[in-house]
Amino acid sequence: MKNHISKNTFKTYIGYLFIFYFIPQIFIFFDPSIISSFKVSNIENGFIIFLFPSIILVLDLLIPKLNSIKIYKTSFFSGKKVMIFALVFLLLSIYYYIKYDLTFRHKGAGMSSDYLLIILNFLNLYFNCLIIYKFVRLHQNKTSEANEHIIYIIIIIGNILTLNSSLQALYIGGYFFLLFPKLFFLKGLKIIYFLFFILISLLGIIYIGIANKVGYEVAQELVFSSTYRIDRIVIQRISTMHISFLYYLSHLDIEQNFSILWQEFMYTFDNLKILLGYEKGLRSDPWSINRLNFLNISKYYNIDAGASPGFFGSVVMMFPVSILLLFYKVCVLRLISECRIKMNIIGRFLFMMLTIYPVFMTPNSLVNPLSLYFIYVLLILTALHESKERFT
Repeated sequence: MKNHISKNTFKTYIGYLFIFYFIPQIFIFFDPSIISSFKVSNIENGFIIFLFPSIILVLDLLIPKLNSIKIYKTSFFSGKKVMIFALVFLLLSIYYYIKYDLTFRHKGAGMSSDYLLIILNFLNLYFNCLIIYKFVRLHQNKTSEANEHIIYIIIIIGNILTLNSSLQALYIGGYFFLLFPKLFFLKGLKIIYFLFFILISLLGIIYIGIANKVGYEVAQELVFSSTYRIDRIVIQRISTMHISFLYYLSHLDIEQNFSILWQEFMYTFDNLKILLGYEKGLRSDPWSINRLNFLNISKYYNIDAGASPGFFGSVVMMFPVSILLLFYKVCVLRLISECRIKMNIIGRFLFMMLTIYPVFMTPNSLVNPLSLYFIYVLLILTALHESKERFT
């Protein structure tokens, strides 16, 4: 018997655990005041997470390898359609920037406010996943097509015009690296340039995340104040999934959790009504797993906020039914392994944030096949599969 998850993929997975679980556990164990705005107890239980890498390896040995579904001539992320999508994305980005400026996420009525916004949201997810396809292609062929650079520039401009979440800064950075592919193959001391880039990007991501919650003027005053602690803010920002895991280890209401999961599934039909031209129905609060998780772990109320429970929080929330998520994780890691790309620290970090982080962010919410999250995960898996089929 042997493991089907490759060493490179497993290293990338360890990086994901290190950033979002190991680091938070160490910091909050020695200084719980960092997360004083969250409802957390029994912090020492979080060390359980250190056992999980070996559990995944054991499951990979025990779960039989299934034959991949053969899909020939798939081209969802290649061809002339990509340029057409990019131009539509740019036009819609300009339209919504003029209409709402950078705060359209908060001033608009959400994804269902009009069909153009639905298209914009889909294209935004599509181009988040196009990076994955191009990333794998680059690492396998080390070549690029002439018109790709134009597409990348268009997408970067569109993302800047519709900048409404901290993670968008990451996607902009990803396309920047695709414009200058040699950055992916830096070695030795040249990696220092990348670490500097990551530091600047991290500061930008944190600033954008704060600004989207309190406004850019307030964020500017806060970030540049003498009392601002960047180290504490960073730990708070990356700790929510680990905090969720800690919370459900000590405060578990399975009946309520399943009730909200069923409710989120029923909203699938509400989304169908929207697509058919009907008005969106009224939602009871909490309306999703993310919303429930925020209300559970946060000491402060926010009318619209949600918080992803992460993979481990999701497993505990719905235990024991959620044991199936362990098979989901093994299958996804195996699919990533089949892409067979050799990654340096630059590639490993970006690949982790573009694939492993989002597919394990809120796996319980995959029960709603018409949600943005379901579509996002489906596009990620499609990009991985298509790149594997065409370039291996």
